[in-house]
Amino acid sequence: MPLPLVLLLLAQGNQNIHDWLEGAEIGDREQAMTFSSTGRYRAERKDAAGQTLARGSWKLSGSTLSVTVSSCKGPHCKTFGTSFSAEVAVVGERALTVDPTPADVPFARGSYYCHHQGCERRVGVRVVTHTAPAAAVQAVTERLIERNVGRNTTVVWSTPGVGAPLEHSRVQYCPSGGELAENGAQATVMDLAGLDWLGPLQPTAATSDCVWDVQVTVGDAASRPRPAP
Repeated sequence: MPLPLVLLLLAQGNQNIHDWLEGAEIGDREQAMTFSSTGRYRAERKDAAGQTLARGSWKLSGSTLSVTVSSCKGPHCKTFGTSFSAEVAVVGERALTVDPTPADVPFARGSYYCHHQGCERRVGVRVVTHTAPAAAVQAVTERLIERNVGRNTTVVWSTPGVGAPLEHSRVQYCPSGGELAENGAQATVMDLAGLDWLGPLQPTAATSDCVWDVQVTVGDAASRPRPAP
């Protein structure tokens, strides 16, 4: 994998949330939201039940997004017609996490991959460690990014130097993410097959609240083998 792409996905902090949201279209083939540069908000869904269209306004204060819905027409207005707020974080060069209140709104809780003024919900995979070598964290992150090429189902970022000491590596999924997160954890374990220095991996449910779907903790004892001379 080209080094610039790896660095692009690993870059964190110092990024403006407003720049990511302004003018962006966020969603998929069934539904999408747009946050215009003039402060207008629009959300639309088209499915077998018909078309739903909501309009309103949006503003950002720090990391808190506030959306006020002024009108809604269609079968999904129970969800689309609700004003909401959301905590938005830029966790990687192309990765956002979103935690809305209330939960049942178009800007769903979870991780998003953003590119060219567009964002889509994906399985968010966070790679963390307490004191494992940077080379080990990079190897895990690169492997997960490589496995996603062409599949385009995950967004991967790393956050080293967090959490409590943990000797052995592990893979966890966020229970609130449902099948998306649980299946994502199983796929992550398969993607990491062959990195035997991580030790045995088995997906387990996280016990704390989370906005990521899958978390890979590189154990403090993990050490990537040096290439043979």
